[in-house]
Amino acid sequence: MAGLLSIIAKHTSSEDAAFEYLAEHRLLARRHDCPGCYPPSNMSFIRRSDITDGWTWRCSVRGCRKKLSIRHGSFFSQSKLRFSTWIKLLYLWTSEIPVTKVRCHLDDGECSTTTAILLGGPGTVVQIDESLMRHNRKV
Repeated sequence: MAGLLSIIAKHTSSEDAAFEYLAEHRLLARRHDCPGCYPPSNMSFIRRSDITDGWTWRCSVRGCRKKLSIRHGSFFSQSKLRFSTWIKLLYLWTSEIPVTKVRCHLDDGECSTTTAILLGGPGTVVQIDESLMRHNRKV
């Protein structure tokens, strides 16, 4: 297990490393054809510092220059999570870590413990409305 954790740490050390890992395992495309060109032309992989992923696809045809996210057409296309977070989530899911513990693992191991509160008792029905628990206390 420790060996696997070091592999996960290596592939989540940067977004570039995470991208390479996901592309190597065919979860992200290594090439794209431009959807705006006919016949389809190959898109170039361009470095961009103004976006979270750091890379984008750009059409190499001068008249087009259409841009696509590197997530386009992949499992990650509708997600805003970083690729490194996805790798950690996939590892935790395949390790069958309970959902209640996942946040602890993603937030650098800092996890608050909660104390259970006993409500009701034998033969007593307790009804709780969650909508009332989300508001600030009214004075």
